[in-house]
Amino acid sequence: MFTINTIRTLRVIAGTLTGLVLVVAPCTADVVGSDEQIIMKSRKLDGPRMGVSVLGTKPINVDGKTIGPVLSQFGWQFEWLIRPENGGPAFVTEIIPFVGGVEYSVVVPSLSLVTGIRFPQGFEFGMGPHLSVRFNSEADKTVNPSLVMAVGHTFDFSGVNIPLNLAMTNSSSGQSYSFVFGYAIPSLSRK
Repeated sequence: MFTINTIRTLRVIAGTLTGLVLVVAPCTADVVGSDEQIIMKSRKLDGPRMGVSVLGTKPINVDGKTIGPVLSQFGWQFEWLIRPENGGPAFVTEIIPFVGGVEYSVVVPSLSLVTGIRFPQGFEFGMGPHLSVRFNSEADKTVNPSLVMAVGHTFDFSGVNIPLNLAMTNSSSGQSYSFVFGYAIPSLSRK
């Protein structure tokens, strides 16, 4: 169940995202006539992601060790992007597997699927399902589903994307907040 603090946090995030969309969208919108054909371009980008997560109120127990509240995150981003050829926002889907907790000599795996929008200036937001493995004891390893919401900015340097994102996950075991960054380059075709 959601607590009062969780509901307040979700309201603040939703209000912030709505406000940013209302401010940014009119600045980037192109008027398209009904007779104009829209041509979409797709692009696949991959690259490493790393960062830190601050865990919620419940500690994580891995192989008898209590870890947290700060946890390292290392992963790989698989990104698919679709954008109108004439300009406008891009529609982005990302799959990011992470391994956390290496500084505690443990492995805490997780997986995020984030779908969102990236505006031409680089502002982006998205949300989706997040799965992490919670270790209650050596014999009790459970998959913990949650919702991830992310907001950030991607800088484009000659086709190389450098994302900086803040994310919040919310589940029955509590909330966690993450800052992740990395880079993504177009997938190279094999000949």
